[in-house]
Amino acid sequence: MKAQHQKAIQEASREEAQYKALEVKRNQKEMELGEKENQIKKLQVQLFQIKTNKEYSAIQKEIEGFKADKSVLEEEILKFMEETDGLKVKLQGQKEPLKARDGSLTAERTRIDQESKT
Repeated sequence: MKAQHQKAIQEASREEAQYKALEVKRNQKEMELGEKENQIKKLQVQLFQIKTNKEYSAIQKEIEGFKADKSVLEEEILKFMEETDGLKVKLQGQKEPLKARDGSLTAERTRIDQESKT
C-alpha cells in the first residue's frame, strides 16, 4: 500500500513539474506577444512619417509579418492554456485521493504503534 502511495506521489510530482514548465513556456510566449505588439505599434507610428509609397509598402509588409507572428503566438498561448488547464484538473483529481491515503496511512501507523506498545 505504501509503495502504491509513493508511486502516486511521484506521478503527481512529475505532472506538477510538467504543469510548471508549461506555465513558464506560456509566460515566455506572452512576453514575445507583447514584444510583437510593441513592434507593430512602432511601425504604425512610422507610417505617418513616411514620404514615399515604396517605404510605406515596405513598412506595411513588415507590419503584416508581425501580425502573422502575433497570430501564431496567440494560438500557441491558447494551446498552452488548454494543456495547463487539463493538467490542473488532473492534478486536483490526484491530490484528493493522496490526502485521503495520507490520512489512512497515518491512522494505520498510529494503530500499529498502539498495538506494539501493548
